[in-house]
Amino acid sequence: MTSNAQDYPRHQPPHLGRWLKGAVALLLLFALAWVAFVALQYQQTGKPISEVAGIKNIGPLAKLVQEPPRFTGSVWEVARPLGVAAAPDGSIYVTESAGDRMVKSFDANGQAKASIVTGESALSRSPLYVAVSPSGKVYVSDLERHAVLIFAPDGQAAGQVAPPSSEGWTPGALAFDAAGNLYATDLTPGQHRVVVIDPDGTLLLQIGQEGSAPGQFEFPNGVAVDAQGNIYVSDSGNGRVQAFDKSGHPLFMIGRGTSKGDLGMPRGIAVDNGRKLLYVVDATAHAVNVYDISNAAPKYSFRLGDDMGGESLSYPNGVAVDGNGRILVADKENKRIAIWTN
Repeated sequence: MTSNAQDYPRHQPPHLGRWLKGAVALLLLFALAWVAFVALQYQQTGKPISEVAGIKNIGPLAKLVQEPPRFTGSVWEVARPLGVAAAPDGSIYVTESAGDRMVKSFDANGQAKASIVTGESALSRSPLYVAVSPSGKVYVSDLERHAVLIFAPDGQAAGQVAPPSSEGWTPGALAFDAAGNLYATDLTPGQHRVVVIDPDGTLLLQIGQEGSAPGQFEFPNGVAVDAQGNIYVSDSGNGRVQAFDKSGHPLFMIGRGTSKGDLGMPRGIAVDNGRKLLYVVDATAHAVNVYDISNAAPKYSFRLGDDMGGESLSYPNGVAVDGNGRILVADKENKRIAIWTN
């Protein structure tokens, strides 16, 4: 039996094929022009590829190509530095744990400026951490004096912060928010905690006590606050970082371990609000772990020090981010401030 049915080739209408070819050609031309534009901007500006016009404004793409910072130099002549802070004008303040145990200051180019002394002699002072208020005053925690001392930028004494409780305190790490509220860790035995004090000296908030349970601390040696008021604490003795919202409610924890992104001995901590990055010094790993905190859960991004950035660290302790995105690391045993630039 035969059939009269026939199979005919299936063709697209001629005009549809021409339209598709034209659209593909236009997309290819656009893509080539965009690549050429980005390459030209990259060559002319010298900025990281994620900061170049054409990529910077495309959030997901900028994240995809985000480069780690570049090591750009060191500030020397500091004796086993512990804490580091950046002022609004780019000045750098560093606490020394050896030698004359002073707080040294440098301009944005690393040139020495005035020195600050927190006691009459080296044996009577022990500057630990330093922070600069939005008004430019320099706050220094002194372990020997159990106090947070206040100085003008030129080193002139300007008072001290009243203890947040009548039984005194042992202040450690320091940080400020944009409103001028002081965030400080308290290392007093039995009451390892974080306190928030307003510019008038009123205690606004306290978080934690000594212990190892969530929300408790064992020698908190770093504190930072982001633009939303979230608080990040290096819980050194427990080998972890704990994060809280502005009311002190827990957000997340980064724990101790041996996997990528885990911590050993976290010390200094800092936030880059513009890039939504959290920098955590890991003293025993001789490095600074960097986490993306743009979402609810932190994501490990990269590490400065032992395996990236072209420069090694030796028992780093403090970290700060200045207004230009430079990362300043108190590289204790190398006796310098190591600087990376985004």
